[in-house]
Amino acid sequence: MSQLSRIAILLIGAPFYTAPAVAAVWETSHMAISSDQDNATLGVSGRNAVVDLQGRVHLFFQNNLGGDSFEIMHTIRGVNLSWSTAATVSPPEQSARNASAVVAQDGRIHVIWEDVTDGEGEIVHRILETDGSWSDPTLVSPAEGFSRQPVVTIDAFDKTHVVWVDSRGGSQKVLHSSLASGSTLWSPANVLSLGGTVPIEPDINSDALGTVYVVWSDRGPPSGQDPNYEISFVRIEPGGSASVPTILVENPANAVRPFIEALEDGTLHVVWLDGRVAHLFTYYEIFYKRYLPGIGWSKEKRFTYDGTDHGRPVIVAGPGQSLNIAWEDYRSGAPDIFFRQITEERGWDREATQITADISSSQAPTLLTTDDGQLLMMWTDAQGSGVFRIVAKVGEVESSP
Repeated sequence: MSQLSRIAILLIGAPFYTAPAVAAVWETSHMAISSDQDNATLGVSGRNAVVDLQGRVHLFFQNNLGGDSFEIMHTIRGVNLSWSTAATVSPPEQSARNASAVVAQDGRIHVIWEDVTDGEGEIVHRILETDGSWSDPTLVSPAEGFSRQPVVTIDAFDKTHVVWVDSRGGSQKVLHSSLASGSTLWSPANVLSLGGTVPIEPDINSDALGTVYVVWSDRGPPSGQDPNYEISFVRIEPGGSASVPTILVENPANAVRPFIEALEDGTLHVVWLDGRVAHLFTYYEIFYKRYLPGIGWSKEKRFTYDGTDHGRPVIVAGPGQSLNIAWEDYRSGAPDIFFRQITEERGWDREATQITADISSSQAPTLLTTDDGQLLMMWTDAQGSGVFRIVAKVGEVESSP
């Protein structure tokens, strides 16, 4: 059993064990990534940055050109820790947004985004080759209707998997398509959200055994009152077959924005926003659930106890055999970025760490583990007058006492 699997066992059947001290130390200052000329945001996926085989960080963000016109931009943090000048990677004729990226075993970086030029959207795929050149943009699965919220992963056999929300055929659904290594032909799109009502916000990840995991939020069937959003789950086997969707989270309130982290051995960690404990369901706390191979799913556990609204949680396995969670937190009014960590030796941080503390809005955290054993947090920061920039901060995991 891996150390991260043993960490998951700490969470079984009891409230979160809290550490005697904060287990990660963050820089006091942050660095601007996007330029003053860009009106830059990170989009909706939380999976828009990757570490390549040379240890460089690649970030993909969207620049608002005015109105409903966007472009996808790409910047690299080199081994010298400085960021390159961002370059546009989407075609000029496209209005492109909400990028997601993943690194293949051969070192190529697969990037997808929404092209919303026509007001509805198609899913676009492009590859950054190891020599720095770009492939031509291609459409993953073009069809009438909108295609939105794409997210991408790579399985253990170097096959690229994309999921997204789609309205082809008249009903909203979560679709999946894959691209085999060395191929240029995407598989026909298949429906994952069988029996779904209004599925939204899919997320995807994969383990080292070739299995792919997908979660999303969907309204339950009507039951005499307005149906609530629940979290659904599908497992895609290495051969390509998908399981029947199961309801992972069901309660009287909404459960939305799921994010899944898959470890090499198939251990899964899921976080989401949940309104069950809020007075009149007026705000969201963060909840957590994990899956252990051979044991199954744990009970749902409340992760925050702030009595205030939260947004966009992400969970990432990190250095020192840690699990790391970042989110938007509205306890001060405007959103700030908060962070909390668990290690096997320390348990959970006793208190959440406030990453940002100013009057501006800090939103859409993206969290990475870098090859030098650090955590890299990136987020969208409001600059006033409707202008946004991308900023970053580095964290260190403290050694065990």
